[in-house]
Amino acid sequence: MADRTHKALNEFVAEAQETIDALGRELLRLARAGADEPDPDVLNAVFRGAHSLKGLSSMFGVERMARLAHALEDVLDDVRMGRRPLDPAALDLLLEAPELFSRILAEEASGAAPRTAEAAARLAERLRAHAAPAAAAAEPAEGPA
Repeated sequence: MADRTHKALNEFVAEAQETIDALGRELLRLARAGADEPDPDVLNAVFRGAHSLKGLSSMFGVERMARLAHALEDVLDDVRMGRRPLDPAALDLLLEAPELFSRILAEEASGAAPRTAEAAARLAERLRAHAAPAAAAAEPAEGPA
């Protein structure tokens, strides 16, 4: 049983690192292209990477990674659907994620105590807070009709 668990962990680490690397490359492509008019194909690739990482980390019980990937996915979905622009501040926050994902993954691979939980929670909170004003501004004000 321990061999299966070790093999599953190794497969998770390999697949997650591949996804993180691709996510980082695609985020850099977005950054180089500028925030004005993001390439929809690149934006969709970044979204799919975040979505895949969310599912993979959830399946393996790495909740701090899953929550961060979910926050990333939410921001990217808002950009994809035109609910918010991909402004430089949002892009800077998104670019922080791959390095933190790699740190989380290194902890999981080594069996070390999770020291990244607070950093992951903070970044997820910052991503959600950055998205909140745009979402609120997009909603029509209620009042007399």
